[in-house]
This record gives sequence, C-alpha cells and structure tokens, in this order.
Amino acid sequence: DEYRIKPVEEVKYMKNGGEDDQKIAARNQENLEKSASSNVRLKSNKEIPGLVHQPRANMHISESQQEFFRMLDEKIEKVR
Repeated sequence: DEYRIKPVEEVKYMKNGGEDDQKIAARNQENLEKSASSNVRLKSNKEIPGLVHQPRANMHISESQQEFFRMLDEKIEKVR
C-alpha cells in the first residue's frame, strides 16, 4: 500500500504559472526602468562639488580590488 503511486496534487505555482510569469516579467521591466533612471540621476549627482568624499571611497575600493587581483595572478603563476 505505501509503495503505490500517489496522484500528484496540483500546486498553486503549477496552476497559475503563465500569469505569474507575466507578473514577474512586468515587475522586472519596471525595476530595470527604475534602475536606469536612478543611474542617470547618480551620474548627474557626481558632478556636484558637495560629494567630495565619494571618489575617495571608490578609490579605496579599487585599490583593494587591484591588490586582490594581484594576489590571484601571483597564485595562478605559482600553479603554472
């Protein structure tokens, strides 16, 4: 009895899959449009003199990234 094949129950995400996909696609498109418009605003805000400290933070991040990739390159060279 316990080894009999049981019927599969219909699950919510299986039943309305097409509608949900459309809603998700619409939300993704909205988010893309919002992020694109906010990126335009960020680019224009970078030219404001009040944001003097922002490039300094970016510079620190890029230095640490460069150091990280230098270490990776060294490890790769050692393996070869």
